[in-house]
Amino acid sequence: MMNNPKQILLFCLVFLLQGCGYSNPYVNQSTGEDKGKKTSLYISMWKNQTGELGYQSDIHERLTYWLNKSPGWHLVQDPDQADYLVSGVIKSADFPGLSYDQYKNVNELRAEIRFGYEVRERRTGEIILTQTDPVKRETFSVNNSAAATEGAKKEALNDIADDIADEIYVRLFYEISRQNRKIPNN
Repeated sequence: MMNNPKQILLFCLVFLLQGCGYSNPYVNQSTGEDKGKKTSLYISMWKNQTGELGYQSDIHERLTYWLNKSPGWHLVQDPDQADYLVSGVIKSADFPGLSYDQYKNVNELRAEIRFGYEVRERRTGEIILTQTDPVKRETFSVNNSAAATEGAKKEALNDIADDIADEIYVRLFYEISRQNRKIPNN
């Protein structure tokens, strides 16, 4: 018997989420003939139009990590073997000041990465997912040491790369399942 208000609230929340069409990308959604099949993806190295050398490798690494989280995705080395092709571009990296001290010295900066990406079905050439000009932002502190500031900047850029990869992972799963395409078996 549920006498505790927290239990009742939790039960209602679970009941509502199951009835509203919500689906968790980390839970198995496959049915029928798709069960046991993996959706193959090829992740190309993104174009980097910024002065942040090697940042395209950081994004590639995070995308690989996120897409490997699901056993239904299979990453391939050859684009001709993939069901879907993931590509992107890092358009700009800016670091505007956010806060200053009384002497107009910068205390805090914000990393702003402008990027774009697309996921294309290899067989048909159809673009199933695209973002043309989103921006991700992350704040970091300026320290007395240039090395410490550079370390904080690198951490902020890594957080942005992780956010980009997470977004692509979730949007890709939902787009493929929404279009009744081959759905990964999680």
